[in-house]
Amino acid sequence: MTDVHRSLDELDSIAGLAWVDVRAPCEYLRGHIPGAMNVPILDDAERAQVGIAYAQQGPMAAKLLGLELVGPRLAGLVRRYQELAEKGPVALYCWRGGMRSGLVGRLLRDLGIPVMIARGGYRAHRHQVMAWLAERIPPLVVLHGYTGSGKTLLLRRLTGRYPVVDLEGIGRHRGSTFGAVGLETQPTQLQFES
Repeated sequence: MTDVHRSLDELDSIAGLAWVDVRAPCEYLRGHIPGAMNVPILDDAERAQVGIAYAQQGPMAAKLLGLELVGPRLAGLVRRYQELAEKGPVALYCWRGGMRSGLVGRLLRDLGIPVMIARGGYRAHRHQVMAWLAERIPPLVVLHGYTGSGKTLLLRRLTGRYPVVDLEGIGRHRGSTFGAVGLETQPTQLQFES
């Protein structure tokens, strides 16, 4: 079998790619590749159980517990991934592109469902984002002023004529103590950076 691991750059160049985060929902909510969907192999409570087993009994006990927990849902997970793969290319990732995405990826490939695995997983994405932020940000014009002075209105008028980044809009916060009132839930810091 050929290697199904691909670099993030290779995967980014594939049109219509569906990113699938196989990590637990709590990990996905903390931060994920933008546009990725969460199809976890373990829920939050199960992930905690496996972590405790790992700490108290070692890696093999944790792996066996993980298999016991996911076993009853495995056919449903395979069906979900099959549906996704029928719509277009699919790339799986977990934290490091190792155990979880590798296990799911190998199983799906063995069943004839074409998927790819993001080499380095979400951690590699985070390193890529942080490197980009540190090295590639062009000179910026920063707009600041008093609350209610019309900064957001000005940004909206400039959009389309100039590249505009509305950090308050992306962060779903207006920058004051009650700035999140009436807005959607704020992204985590990790997700905001992504």
